[in-house]
Parts: sequence; structure tokens; C-alpha cells
Amino acid sequence: MPADRRSHIMTAPQHTGPVLAGCPVDCLEIAIPRAAFNALARGEGAPFGPPSTVGDVITLYQQKRLGEIRGLGPRLIAQIEAGLARTEPAR
Repeated sequence: MPADRRSHIMTAPQHTGPVLAGCPVDCLEIAIPRAAFNALARGEGAPFGPPSTVGDVITLYQQKRLGEIRGLGPRLIAQIEAGLARTEPAR
């Protein structure tokens, strides 16, 4: 994995305020477990690129496509769902 990708995954967000659909996916780092966040941020094995915004994650979740990302099984997808519910992202 390139160093810039690795540092992107490990960087703590500097987000303040409400989580909105247009926020970078990094805003979810504090709302979901690290394993779920890292798999999401990498987007490995999926026929699409990694989600770049919270809105991308919402869309993938609604389309039931999160399972196409390597490492995201039912348990982590449920944790992402719970994290999205806690942050209540606005569109």
C-alpha cells in the first residue's frame, strides 16, 4: 500500500460540527470501528473506487453495495449502519 494511502487511513479527522453528506469519508472515522473505517477507506476488491464522501457511503449502503468491499461483512456493515444513524448525516 502506498505511504500516502496508509497515512490517509490512519489520520484522525479534524472535523467539527454536524456530519453532512458532502463531508469527507474521514468524518466517519470517529463514528465507526477502525476495522470498518479502514475497509471503507481502502475500498479494496470493489468494482468502484473507495467512497470519498459520507454521501457516497450512504448511497452504497442504500444500494446494498457495501458488501462488495473486501473485508466488509454483515457485522461491519451493521456497525457502519449504526454509525451513520448516530451521525444522522443530512443530504
